[in-house]
Amino acid sequence: MARYLEAKCHRRKLAVEEALDVLGQPAKRTILSYLYRQKKIRIDTDYCSPLEEIQEALEDLLGSSAALIVHLIEPRDPMN
Repeated sequence: MARYLEAKCHRRKLAVEEALDVLGQPAKRTILSYLYRQKKIRIDTDYCSPLEEIQEALEDLLGSSAALIVHLIEPRDPMN
């Protein structure tokens, strides 16, 4: 069971990172840092915060533009 969840977290991590890639590496690193440091959002291979929490944190940072990023994440997220 742990390996199953770990695999799903790994795929969510990839989904989030690939969605943020459209913004470029500097923006991606800044956003991931913000999510972790300011919002306590974890996007790791062993644990990932729920997509709803990630979405809320992105909305706090990006406003309505977060919907574009979430739209890119959702189809790739195995936990959705």
